[in-house]
Amino acid sequence: MFDIGFWELSVIGVIGLLVLGPERLPGVARVVGGYVRKARSTWAGVRSEIAAELAADEFKEAMQKPAEEFKAAMAEPMKEMESLKKSTSETLDFDDKPNASENTDQGSDSEPSSAAVDDTSTGTDPKPTAKS
Repeated sequence: MFDIGFWELSVIGVIGLLVLGPERLPGVARVVGGYVRKARSTWAGVRSEIAAELAADEFKEAMQKPAEEFKAAMAEPMKEMESLKKSTSETLDFDDKPNASENTDQGSDSEPSSAAVDDTSTGTDPKPTAKS
């Protein structure tokens, strides 16, 4: 990372020994070593996060092309499906409309529809309750 060789480290050690003295130099070296360790672990974490983001972006790009190909391949069948749906709904709408001749054939003697029959006229409760 910093390309520091043996001679550079030895000069830094001698200057540290002169400035701090032999009593405080080991404690300072431990503290500096701890900071260096913490900085390396933080840098490794940042590196791994960047690598994960790049991998996610590459994955998105890799999946985007097949998705576009799928959409292009499905465009024609979807158009055909919509036209079939439209023609089917038109056919069903035509079949659902009652003919005028069917309305005139039904006389007043026809039976009432099941919707017109009222089940409550018998006076009985349709759901018996259990008494304990």
